[in-house]
Amino acid sequence: MSSPTLTVIKHLFAKSNNKCAMPDCNTPLVTSEGTVIGEVCHIKAESPKGPRYDSKQTDEDRHGHGNLILMCSVHHKIIDTETRRYTTNKLLLIKNNNESRGVVEISPQTARISQKLLDKTIISVVNKEKNAKTIINSPGAQIIETTKTVKPKINPPPGSISNNRKMLGYIKYLISRYQDFQKCDTSKPDKNKYMIIHNALTNKFHQDWKLLSEDNFSEVANFLKYRIDNTIVGKRNKAKDFRSYHSYEDHK
Repeated sequence: MSSPTLTVIKHLFAKSNNKCAMPDCNTPLVTSEGTVIGEVCHIKAESPKGPRYDSKQTDEDRHGHGNLILMCSVHHKIIDTETRRYTTNKLLLIKNNNESRGVVEISPQTARISQKLLDKTIISVVNKEKNAKTIINSPGAQIIETTKTVKPKINPPPGSISNNRKMLGYIKYLISRYQDFQKCDTSKPDKNKYMIIHNALTNKFHQDWKLLSEDNFSEVANFLKYRIDNTIVGKRNKAKDFRSYHSYEDHK
């Protein structure tokens, strides 16, 4: 498995204005201190099992400028997970809109940053090829064995439910409440019946609820309360005028 060339990454970064390509995302690809938090994303996947993979693509096109887009790690995860929403055409439109505002100026700083982005991409490629091996980008580029794959920590998007501790905690509390009520329902023998709430949330909001805006918090909470109230235990509580959950204001 190959990877993009440094020249391609230089042009991508120069056109990016050091911002994630996703509209309304102001996350920098590289911080003022030089820390690389951006990622090189393939619009059509680099491997057969990846999202939007095109078997007719040549290796050169697959890692060429036209098939690559720079994004923050959160939106990279989103576009590769929500493939129905982020189709090839949708991502090409996002790419074109983002790059139309940039100016190709390959400065020494652009070259240094592009090398860091390329190094990060190479690490990803090696991990996929070797399965739990990591490349050290030093002279001679050594490959070392590791006992386990370390998953990168992805910071929650600013303004999202997951970025608000109290909102996140309350939604988790409601999910747990629903699951506890379902476990108590002996009329349904399926042991996994209490786990369907996660699928229900995804189907309702078409993405991971944690990534939804804080503006969607009430809608998510009300959806879960409705599901709780309609469990067997919830209906019994309602008939006896018992509360099935406490309010957001009372949540500690």
